[in-house]
Amino acid sequence: MKRKMKPPSILSIPSMAVTRWKQFFMAASLLAMTVLALSTPKAAPAPEPPANPPAVLGDRPPAIPFQHPKTLWELIVAGGPMMIPIGLCSLVALAIALERLFSLRRNRIIPPGFMKGLVVAFGPDGTNIAGALAYCDRTPSPLSNIIRAGILKLGRRLEILEQAVQDAATSEVARLRRGLETLAIVGTISPLLGLLGTIYGMIGAFRSAAQHGLGRGELLASGIYVALITTAAGLTVAIPALLLYYYFLSRIESLADEFEAISNEFLDQCHDAPGTAVYSEPPKANKEAEG
Repeated sequence: MKRKMKPPSILSIPSMAVTRWKQFFMAASLLAMTVLALSTPKAAPAPEPPANPPAVLGDRPPAIPFQHPKTLWELIVAGGPMMIPIGLCSLVALAIALERLFSLRRNRIIPPGFMKGLVVAFGPDGTNIAGALAYCDRTPSPLSNIIRAGILKLGRRLEILEQAVQDAATSEVARLRRGLETLAIVGTISPLLGLLGTIYGMIGAFRSAAQHGLGRGELLASGIYVALITTAAGLTVAIPALLLYYYFLSRIESLADEFEAISNEFLDQCHDAPGTAVYSEPPKANKEAEG
């Protein structure tokens, strides 16, 4: 039976080999210690104290108190350059609103008693076209322009007369809406101008905070305070402008309905003669004229 060979132990190594191994480990250890010593960084010299040490938070100079605007003019000036276009928008909206308020008065659009005077101008037999045209010229108004367009077509087919009245009414309603588009534009762009001014102001506020440090919170707060002025101004201009725009639109629609009713009343008195349209006064109006 074969015996298993045991590995030779350290004791079985000759003494000369042990001595060589000891020398090898000692040399390796010495080399490792040398490399470790060379790789250790030297201690940095102590930094010299700065000539002007930085001021701590408590040593900063006191902040200049923010001067709050006391009057409306100071508030406008504090808003910055973007307040100029917003102010121009407010002037444009005010001018259009005053002009439309004056122009859309009912007495200027539909003169009272106009149709009664027209019946008298046509004469008892309803053939005095020259007198009716002269009456319309003496009473200038959008309604008289509509009726005048119909009178000029008397003697032609009724369809032509109706089309002339309808075209004139459409033209007059378009004139009544003159300027309202500008009012709507003012109401739309004024908040955008205010928002743009606020963005510019916020950029300046954060830039100032970055330059002076975040510890100066009063600089950031005052910058935001001033920046929001333009947004408030833009909304202050836009809200009344849009309210006036929709008010004038509803008023014009009401006047257009009256145009339609009076035009239908006029057309009802026009009847077809042989292929043509003539005007005949209504019985009620005839009695009033006689009285």
